[in-house]
Amino acid sequence: IPRKATASFTLPQPATYVAAYTCEWQGNTWRCGCTTPACTQRAWQLQRVRGEASRAVVGGSARSAPGSKPFLPTRSGLPFSIGVGQPFGVSPGDAKSSRTKFVKGLGRMDDIVKVWSDPSSIKTWDGIAGGKGSDPSLFGGQFSTFHTRRAFDPRFWPVDRPIVIGTWMVPLSHSNRRVNGKWQNPGIWREIAAGKYDTYYYRMGQRLAYKSRQTGRKLSTVVLRLGWEMTGSWYPHSIGTDVKGFKRAWRRAVDAIRSGARSIAGEVPLFEFGPSFQIRYGDGTQRHRDVYPGDAWVDICGVGIHDKIGIRSISDWNRYLRYPALQGGEGLYDWFDFCVSRGKWVGSSEFGMNRKGKEFFPITENPAAMVEGVERLRQRYQDKFVYLIYLWSSNSALWDGNTPPEKSFGAPFRAMWGR
Repeated sequence: IPRKATASFTLPQPATYVAAYTCEWQGNTWRCGCTTPACTQRAWQLQRVRGEASRAVVGGSARSAPGSKPFLPTRSGLPFSIGVGQPFGVSPGDAKSSRTKFVKGLGRMDDIVKVWSDPSSIKTWDGIAGGKGSDPSLFGGQFSTFHTRRAFDPRFWPVDRPIVIGTWMVPLSHSNRRVNGKWQNPGIWREIAAGKYDTYYYRMGQRLAYKSRQTGRKLSTVVLRLGWEMTGSWYPHSIGTDVKGFKRAWRRAVDAIRSGARSIAGEVPLFEFGPSFQIRYGDGTQRHRDVYPGDAWVDICGVGIHDKIGIRSISDWNRYLRYPALQGGEGLYDWFDFCVSRGKWVGSSEFGMNRKGKEFFPITENPAAMVEGVERLRQRYQDKFVYLIYLWSSNSALWDGNTPPEKSFGAPFRAMWGR
């Protein structure tokens, strides 16, 4: 798989192209220009670069410095994209779907959706890849679920509007969750970084590209929230103790996904690096900036925003902002400040309040305070803030369809961002 090369220069025009033929020494041989994991096909790499001054990274880890904010103009009329997770019903416009309820309650159109699969779809590496075998037309495994298939169906979602996909990075068979005080598989990151599972990531990229081309969608409208909430301890792709190994593994996986996508469509998806605010990795001294995998492998920095304390006032919200934050976690301002300093877009593809109390998620006592806090966060990073996606579930539904939106749990949400 192509590696990376760097060059710093001042561009004489708004856009130009950089060509590279990259080689890597593996074992006792050179692997040059590889476009497949087996290096059976070789090619030059071509990268389009924009901007008056830009750092170009070519050869599989390629992306120019950020230009104009993505996904604009919005259908909502807001300066950022707004939408809901797991949005679809059995038919377009299904009155029972969370998307229909969201749009009706908000009083304006939505701009973006987020989809993901449950763990039963990723029992093995074939589930991670999107199906067994090498056929790029397959769209199975973690892409086979109800909402993901509808997100790529133009009858349910316009091809010019963005999709965020919560993308599993490690299957259950190789899980690194923390169980009974022990990490299940701390060596997984070294294996991924060494290329042991390149084929599966490569096929993932191919299948996303094939489905996008098949439906007339550009991959620039597809955001992979790869290995989301990896800073926690509850998912198969939890970082655990090997921070350096994780960073190398992330880069390797992204390189392979991009190579697979490029082999089909000649373009690549965007990548969100979206940790939880919890710090449950490393030796206890590291912060989110220490697990950040590098500028060339991240397009958008995200974070999940959930009420974990039953927010009663803006003072409660402020406990999330600076390290050490709530429950010893990363500060939201600290994390986004770092990301913006790296020239990255920021946003939240998972924001939720709790209308019903359950374990770890007590009732949000003052939804208006939490909505105000999120809006303050958005305004702080206004020029860089790209999307806000609400996590709709039975515990977090903003509008139930019976109570008028202006009097419901979601009334502050509508008042802040609706019509």
